[in-house]
Amino acid sequence: MKKRFEMDKPMAKSPVTAQERRFPPFALDRTAGEGLAVQLTEGMREAIRIGFYQPGDVLPAVNPLADRLGVSEIVVRMAYRKLVEERLLSARRRIGHCVRTPEKPLWRGHVLCVMTDHDLNPQLCVIVERIRRTLAMKGFLFSQVTVLTNVRGAIDFSGLDVALSRPLDFVIVIFRHPEIEKRLSASGLPFAVVGGKGDLVPGCVGSVAISAVDALRRLAHACRLQSVSEAEVISCPDKNFWLDSMPEIFRAEGIRLHKTIVALPDVEGGRFDAVKKAGFDLVQRRFAHHESVLPQLYVVTDDFLAAGMLVGFMSLGIDIPRDVRFVSFSNGGFGPFYSKAVAKIEHNSGEYADETTKRICDWLFRRRPFPNSYLKAKFIMGDTFRR
Repeated sequence: MKKRFEMDKPMAKSPVTAQERRFPPFALDRTAGEGLAVQLTEGMREAIRIGFYQPGDVLPAVNPLADRLGVSEIVVRMAYRKLVEERLLSARRRIGHCVRTPEKPLWRGHVLCVMTDHDLNPQLCVIVERIRRTLAMKGFLFSQVTVLTNVRGAIDFSGLDVALSRPLDFVIVIFRHPEIEKRLSASGLPFAVVGGKGDLVPGCVGSVAISAVDALRRLAHACRLQSVSEAEVISCPDKNFWLDSMPEIFRAEGIRLHKTIVALPDVEGGRFDAVKKAGFDLVQRRFAHHESVLPQLYVVTDDFLAAGMLVGFMSLGIDIPRDVRFVSFSNGGFGPFYSKAVAKIEHNSGEYADETTKRICDWLFRRRPFPNSYLKAKFIMGDTFRR
């Protein structure tokens, strides 16, 4: 005699709706010796075996199935938990329980990367690609969306809103963006900020930023040991976030710091050519006629700006570091390159991405938050202070 929930073959198509066909084609027997959870587990297992539920199918949600079978929700949860342990099902947040097979494993989850309206420089591409690759190897689907700002300053959230309408498990925001963070907080999705720090809004489980404070202190101390009393810091308009802490750090070593913000010209090649040209033009304007006095030290907060300045100095026969000491903020492996090893405040994109991914995985697998995490930049003395 067949069990009350046994089926010989997949059920033939019938005029019932797709929503109705999601429910299992069997009933439970309250008079049987087997518990209801055991009956439901065996019935669902058999439905998967004969193909009523195919790999990738989403099983009925707990509440509707409990109502349909006339049992408590705990019975359904116990059955689903058992099938997950048997690796017949995969529990997916915001989706439900999906049928899986060893030949066709399902993703652990879906991670969305939100890019802000920022130049896709080589360093940023390395960071995003390293994060994507590591998460993909750990079984996560990785997708991206870019939030753009038009010429009038209005933010276009349409792409992000479409992405948020799909099943997601986690969101990564590249660089701080208060409006994006506010939108994600309202969505209820957990997210993290890469390349930013500050007060965390609800839903933000962590942020990772580069800290150059210790490296700048080492630089300022090296300057004092070399009797440097004045220095000039050169920055682009969008790279002045390092400037807030620098005057106090240098003042503590008895060094006066002068600031110069370089305007960027419109260059058809894009931002990087514009920044290099701005550095070159700055040197040419100041020193082409040898009317200006070189400072004791330059600190340049952008590696492309530094590259343009170094070319400008070479074109005028100004030797670095014999004629003027030179320090550049730098990303490991990306320059700026010069005939001598100039001093650098340096971080490495690959290491930054790997440490960031480690923190994200700690949250995804162990729910460990990482509020305001910092990775320290290094001070590399080079030839700047070796005369």
